Amino acid sequence: MRKRVLAGREHELIELYRAGYSFEELAAHFSCTVSTIRLELDRLEIREIPSKQRMNEHFEKIRHESKFFYYLG
Repeated sequence: MRKRVLAGREHELIELYRAGYSFEELAAHFSCTVSTIRLELDRLEIREIPSKQRMNEHFEKIRHESKFFYYLG
């Protein structure tokens, strides 16, 4: 079995992720791919993957804001 790239650095990864680092920034910091970062956060059950229901709730929340069409881009 192959050794995990981030083995032993999980605490640092979690801290940086919660501090707001992007996946790209984390990948550059740890010298790995964005996919590795996402997979490790999933393995640690840290990353929250939005569900369709949560996205719909957010859409309903912002659709009456004055900048709604700006958000849609």
